[in-house]
Amino acid sequence: FSTQGYEATTMQEVAAEADVAVQTVYLDFRTKARLLAAVEQLAVTGSDGDGPEPGWFGEMRATSDGRDAVVVFVGEAAKVIERIAAFVEMVGSAHPADPATTAERERGRDQFFAVVVDRLVALGQLRPGLTPTRALDTVRALISIDAYIDLTRRRGWTQDAWIDWMVDLLAHELLA
Repeated sequence: FSTQGYEATTMQEVAAEADVAVQTVYLDFRTKARLLAAVEQLAVTGSDGDGPEPGWFGEMRATSDGRDAVVVFVGEAAKVIERIAAFVEMVGSAHPADPATTAERERGRDQFFAVVVDRLVALGQLRPGLTPTRALDTVRALISIDAYIDLTRRRGWTQDAWIDWMVDLLAHELLA
């Protein structure tokens, strides 16, 4: 995918690169869209999802201050976005939009973003009148791969500058 793009890459080429029979690729993934979704999952999480809980989860649970929770979360979000930025730029408009893949991707995003919202709720530190659903929507709207790529790749921001800005922005929008 990274050398030829999504559309031009065949399942046969994927199998050859992996040194397996093409039937193995189809057996494991069924479609090219599902294979791409698995690659995306690996890019997002840094693992296949079957390993131990990431260390930042424990760090998040150990926080007793809402801003500290936001700092941990935004730091992890920056790592995830940096891992996936090249993937997003490479796939671009060719990203499969079938309903099952899209729903799975959105569910994963919500689960990731809910980690910080759930922690703020548990700490009783959401801004008064802000519901958990609205807080999740706020995080979804603000932490955007496209905006990250624009600011860090095109506008010259460092990752640390983006992190500082996003921490301040989320703290302002979410915290009491």
